[in-house]
Amino acid sequence: MKTEKEIIFNYHNWENLLWKYYFKIFNDVDYTITDGVVDPALYAKCPFRAMSLNREPWDDDEYSLNEALYNGIIDGSGVWIKQANLRKHLRQYFAVIKLCVDSKSFTLDESQVKDYVERTTEDDFLQMLPNTAYLNVKKSDGKGVSVKSDLKDYAQRGIEILKEQIRFMNPSIILSGNIVDGILGQIPLEWGENLYTKKGIINIFQIKIDDKLYPFVDMKHPSAWVGMKDYYIGCPVRCSEKQRLKSPVELLI
Repeated sequence: MKTEKEIIFNYHNWENLLWKYYFKIFNDVDYTITDGVVDPALYAKCPFRAMSLNREPWDDDEYSLNEALYNGIIDGSGVWIKQANLRKHLRQYFAVIKLCVDSKSFTLDESQVKDYVERTTEDDFLQMLPNTAYLNVKKSDGKGVSVKSDLKDYAQRGIEILKEQIRFMNPSIILSGNIVDGILGQIPLEWGENLYTKKGIINIFQIKIDDKLYPFVDMKHPSAWVGMKDYYIGCPVRCSEKQRLKSPVELLI
């Protein structure tokens, strides 16, 4: 088994090569906000690794997003103060992980979700953050308002970067905020089955890279003020038995 120092060393070596490749492709951008695993050592040892995949950062300076998230947790800095959508984004995603891991399926009812949301705080979710990878489809020249045609263009140019990040980080589940319709769904990617669809709320796909399937949960974007319970009711109770048995969590646990 690799030591913590070896894990971190290997991760940063891989990361340096990745960003050299990225900057060759995106040599026309004003700035780049890099992303990745928040804590490589914890992530490597985590039995259930979550990858959060969002649209784009909206800051206008160049820095490392995963390092900023890590440092914000360690030193208690104000990285979260103005980022309401980021906090909501993490609450949504980590609720999915926690509830599904505990129940070993997506078969949850409204009372379970309501109880879980009421008895947890943002701090509970932040405790899970170091175990995750936090990525954006678009990593350069972020804007305050995302435009799907712009995101599609960046995704098309950088799709090999994104695939390499998924391949290397090998997540147990990918959780995203409305990035399939009109963005990733419009560019060459190999998809497995669409395991579940609740129109306008949640879609559960399988994305295929190097013959490996990754559960891919695409929810509403965190800026959409939808109730937490709406992400779970009937999911996948209303699926056929064949679909239900292919629930991402049931495939992994």
